[in-house]
Amino acid sequence: MADPNPNLFDGQGFYSDLQANAGVHYTHGVPPITVYRSQYNIGRELVRRASSALMMGLIDAHGQPTRFDNINFLFIGPSFTALRDQTRNDLTVFLESIAHLSFNEIKDKRNYYVLNNNGLHNKKLADIKWSQLLVNHQEEPDGAFHNNKYLHLLIFDEAHWGISSNGNIDSYFKQLADFLDRNFAERRRRPNLLIVKVSATIDVLIRSVDNYAPVDGHRVDWNALRQQPRFGAPTYRAWSQLDLVNDTRAELLKAVTLSARSDLVVQEYINVIHRFFTWLITDGVPPNHTERSWDILSNILPNGDRQAILDVACATEYKQDSKVVLVRLDSIDHVQRLRDQLGSIIKAVQSEKQIGPRFRPFEVVALAGDSDSLWEQLSDKARRCFGNAEPIGGLTVEKLVGVPCILIVCDKLAMGERLTPSCMAYDIRGR
Repeated sequence: MADPNPNLFDGQGFYSDLQANAGVHYTHGVPPITVYRSQYNIGRELVRRASSALMMGLIDAHGQPTRFDNINFLFIGPSFTALRDQTRNDLTVFLESIAHLSFNEIKDKRNYYVLNNNGLHNKKLADIKWSQLLVNHQEEPDGAFHNNKYLHLLIFDEAHWGISSNGNIDSYFKQLADFLDRNFAERRRRPNLLIVKVSATIDVLIRSVDNYAPVDGHRVDWNALRQQPRFGAPTYRAWSQLDLVNDTRAELLKAVTLSARSDLVVQEYINVIHRFFTWLITDGVPPNHTERSWDILSNILPNGDRQAILDVACATEYKQDSKVVLVRLDSIDHVQRLRDQLGSIIKAVQSEKQIGPRFRPFEVVALAGDSDSLWEQLSDKARRCFGNAEPIGGLTVEKLVGVPCILIVCDKLAMGERLTPSCMAYDIRGR
């Protein structure tokens, strides 16, 4: 499929400064989305590989891009309902947003489905609408070949997930392979089928890929390509860039269980913050902090003498260079306890007459269990960083730039969630 207008995706007419990783917001009657240049270029590279290496019919006999009347999508992801729903919503917005550019003629004829891989459990091809269309749209009732007007696209996200022998994915792909073999034997034609596997641990898939195709010809390695500006992802924050905290103090090592370690970490944070804020209230001798939690909190706490700290903490807005830290604990109970205790300590300081309710040195956000949305957990001071309006599409961790914040999670961030580039430290002692 040809670019709808290549000039739209190159230069200042479509994208602002690449170094700022800015993108375009489509505003054609649907919630806007952003497409980054690096994402679009990776997409073009995938299409190029599909056209040249896979030879799957994207170029006709005259060397021209094939024009499809219909596109049949299937997205398969890990067995997480939240991720499935997120992908479904994002896909809907994306398809509506690009309709005015390249898919006007087919926007009412596309079919797309988003499934968890456990949605394939004990399913036959005929049980999945995507593969029904793949099987059925082979010939018109009069026998005329119709397949060339359909593009069947299967995207297997987090493709390393659940690929065990005889598992849901394995069984479904075996059925698909059997159908393709039988179809080719009978008709000597293959459907316009493109299967894209996406994984950050792609080496898990190399053996299976190598069984039927040369790896180099079918692999787009974004990690290698992103060294080039056109494929780069400047906002990506890798774990290797963080201060990874996992100390070996005797007290932690003596803890037999993860729960016990996590409990010690929670109490350490509470003690450090309580001691620091007590000093702010009493103006006594500055505390001597030796705990690792102090090293982490120093990324988000104002610095300087007592008055300088209070001036920043009581200001109406946060500094633009404010940082974020991430703390991972063993249980939802621990996440909620740390969140509640830190919040209570801040409120206690706000109640002091000499300090007042404007005191807000940082935000406390819990991302676990029944926690409110990220936006709902922010103070008015933090919301001013976003013009007092939640970003369209919702506030995500990646957008927490300029907001000093301690993010408290159980297990990990949500799958697909990116850290903000302002994140400085990751405390995994409780895990």
